Amino acid sequence: MAVALNGKHLTVEEAAGKLKLAVASVRRYCNMTPQKIHATKEGRDWFIPAEEIERFKKSQRPVGRPPKAAE
Repeated sequence: MAVALNGKHLTVEEAAGKLKLAVASVRRYCNMTPQKIHATKEGRDWFIPAEEIERFKKSQRPVGRPPKAAE
């Protein structure tokens, strides 16, 4: 069953592309309690608000070793 979206929501696949994460990881974050990515489930599909992608990006730690302090 297709759900009509107003263009402000992303599918799990689209969100995974924007976040540079695996689709399974995004699905898992949506399904966690409490949710790491706040999303709405319609049937078997998750729909993620576009502004939630930006909120999630800001909440994540940077990857890799921190830079050395300047001496």
